[in-house]
Amino acid sequence: MERELAIVQPKIVVCVGVPAAHALIDKKLKIGEEHGHFRAGPAGADLIAVFHPAYVLRLRGVDPEAYARTWRALLDDLRKVAAALKDTA
Repeated sequence: MERELAIVQPKIVVCVGVPAAHALIDKKLKIGEEHGHFRAGPAGADLIAVFHPAYVLRLRGVDPEAYARTWRALLDDLRKVAAALKDTA
């Protein structure tokens, strides 16, 4: 993955869901506690973990309050990414 990042040279890498966050950020990352925080990554890219949309949608039928909270968190995290990208343009 580091070779790909060196070639593409992204400013930000969004790790969507736990498997991506574990692969790129930290195998012990707890997405419920650590989503939405930028971290320094390889090749100068900033890394950020966000909830996977499929996880959020599954919550809708199981726990409406958790769904609403997690949906807001996902949107807030993606807004952070958009704002950070504006700052680099």
